[in-house]
Amino acid sequence: MDHTTMFLPNFTDIATTVGYDYEEPMGLLLALKIILCLIFLVGVFSNGSIVSLMVIYGFHNVSDVFIGILCTANILFLVIFTPLEISEFNPHSSSLFICRLVNTVNVYFCAVSVLSLVVLSYERCSAVIRPMSSRSSSRKSTAVKIILVILLAGVFSAPFWFVYQRVDNRNTPDQTFFEFAVYSTTVTMYVCPLILIAAMYTCMAATLMHTAAGLQESTQNRHVQSRRNRVSWIVIGLVISFAICWFPFYLYLMIIVTGADLPRLMYFLAYFRQTIYTLNTCSDPLSIYLLGSRFRQNLQKALCRKKKKQENLTLFQSFSSKQTVTGKSTSLSV
Repeated sequence: MDHTTMFLPNFTDIATTVGYDYEEPMGLLLALKIILCLIFLVGVFSNGSIVSLMVIYGFHNVSDVFIGILCTANILFLVIFTPLEISEFNPHSSSLFICRLVNTVNVYFCAVSVLSLVVLSYERCSAVIRPMSSRSSSRKSTAVKIILVILLAGVFSAPFWFVYQRVDNRNTPDQTFFEFAVYSTTVTMYVCPLILIAAMYTCMAATLMHTAAGLQESTQNRHVQSRRNRVSWIVIGLVISFAICWFPFYLYLMIIVTGADLPRLMYFLAYFRQTIYTLNTCSDPLSIYLLGSRFRQNLQKALCRKKKKQENLTLFQSFSSKQTVTGKSTSLSV
């Protein structure tokens, strides 16, 4: 089983190296391919629907912009890498440039998603702690945040360009760079983001508890707070989904680097980690639709508009066909 994504060695090679008898479970591989196909279809449709709704109804705030970026990164990740994995593309046997490009771009899209979650959490925290300053957020500041996300994602993914070296006509991971890449990605793209997000939501909770009594006195303030809470729940759902879906992958990386003797866990993670973290591309839009009433309302509007357009088209075609029949009967009678 050659893993396309995330700069990982072949699990067969790992098993042989540590002395385990290993045979490819063909039935399991087929089932995982079918699951990946379903994730691909659902993920592209659900993320694409959110991006389409935002284009149609507009981006109301910075959070909408980064939700759109997150969904776009999910679509690109699915469209580029899922077909490669299903087709069993082997980056180890391809050219060194292609191998490095596949791994680096893969990590880049993941970094964009993680950084978008951090920015979303920061925006929710600012909306609660400093509501007046968050309302005055300009297009310039939003553009600066987008540029920072793009640049930081490039910095986080840059080390993975140097992980593989060409040895004996095969792309082999350099041990030093591989360990550095594993530790750096675990810290910068999993541990630190979760700590930052947890700290921001702790500040939000403390602020909300402190100001709860004052907000209850005004109906308008309650409405504003209710709207902010809905967006906050969306972000919390995205963060929890990210933490759960990516934990098996980072656990797998740490087991490889530390050389822990956990053959059963390694076997499970080697086959299921990718399916689990790819599932994150479907759980993101699910969280948005379940927790975001505005997105559900916009989806209903779009569906009703399409249904009404289809009914009008059917009515027009029916009327045209009747006119044609009437015209023919009139000409025959003449």
